Amino acid sequence: MDKIKFLNHKLLAKTNIAIICCLAMVLGFLVSRSLMSLAMMVMGGYALLGVHPRRWFRSRWWLLGLAWIACYAVSYFWSSDAAYWGQRLQIKLPILLLPLGFAFLPRFSIRQLQVFCVGVGLILLSGAAYSVSFFINDWYGYYYNYGKAAMLPVPSGDYIRFSLMIALYTIWCMYIWPHFRSRGMRWFIGIACVLLAAFLHLLAARSGLIALYMFLLGWAMYVGVRRSKWIGIAATAAMIAALWAAVTFVPTLQQRIGYFKYTVIQFREGHLTGIYSDMGRLMSYNIAVKEIAKHPLEGVGAGDTYRVMEEGYHREYPEDTDGRILIPHNQPLTVALSCGVPAALIFLWWVFAPLSLVKRNREGFFFLVVWLISFLQLMIEPALEVQLGVFVYLFFLLWQRHTFMYYEEEQPAIKE
Repeated sequence: MDKIKFLNHKLLAKTNIAIICCLAMVLGFLVSRSLMSLAMMVMGGYALLGVHPRRWFRSRWWLLGLAWIACYAVSYFWSSDAAYWGQRLQIKLPILLLPLGFAFLPRFSIRQLQVFCVGVGLILLSGAAYSVSFFINDWYGYYYNYGKAAMLPVPSGDYIRFSLMIALYTIWCMYIWPHFRSRGMRWFIGIACVLLAAFLHLLAARSGLIALYMFLLGWAMYVGVRRSKWIGIAATAAMIAALWAAVTFVPTLQQRIGYFKYTVIQFREGHLTGIYSDMGRLMSYNIAVKEIAKHPLEGVGAGDTYRVMEEGYHREYPEDTDGRILIPHNQPLTVALSCGVPAALIFLWWVFAPLSLVKRNREGFFFLVVWLISFLQLMIEPALEVQLGVFVYLFFLLWQRHTFMYYEEEQPAIKE
């Protein structure tokens, strides 16, 4: 009996530490990257405490991650810039730690999930309030500058990742909703999701809005198939009405749409310049494909990715003197350019491997939506080449995976 109590206490300690670390990660995401990194290391290290390394190698997903990151490491031998190579490799280390940490964490209790839900919600609401304060103080200035691609300041300094974090948190709240029967928790989740969704429209970051509406459309279709086609139709109509209202009445979103239309006009007229983000993506793809064709097997080396792209910009677009130099704004292309096509294929295997867990039930739907949003981000950004991108890609994908492993659709909600 004493041994059972000791084991239960040990498991509870692991999950309590994990919850604290996850909250610290989200807080660090907003205010301190050092805190975020420290929380990752503590959670991963504590979760692996007492786990024999032999068990690590039973995780196929972790092994695939280890394989493509090893390709980055080996590219040191043909990279001329060792410092840049080290930065590229260091940023990806959470991919080796967090999946293992979550894989060996015990089941969270409903109470712990509530703490996580409230804690993350309060942190993100605080970050949103910080951004809104700038708009309130100078609403006309931000409204005007949004037409020139300016954005509201966000605490993380990265509005793309911040908007995705909010969208993914909202989706997770909708997933966990049936497991909470407490009226207070449901009121909190509902109010937090409404406020954060409203903020996403004010921020007008396309990544977060696309993620939110992708979920809403998918949820309407899921409800239509699983429950009632009329409910699905009504939900779809409500979503379209909400989108129309946002485009019609949210000033920052109107300005962002106007800027996008102007970019399309410039592109059609042949004015290619990296000043416009969407054009910059297309230009980076063109250069990357040509460079990959020159080094298909080994790539140019992770340390020389930026240098090669810079040379490509000067060669392909010499007239674009004001544009930004971008590494390929597509993660598979970035991996192929850095380490070769074989490494990119291993990377894509790693990306698609979690889909083997998807089942035809509610849990499978929510996991698939989170995976699709994360995958889309990899297609339009080199998300895993920046620290915040690695965190946002992994965090809710792993959290959702860990949660649905223990909470099946047929399980009744638990009232605290």
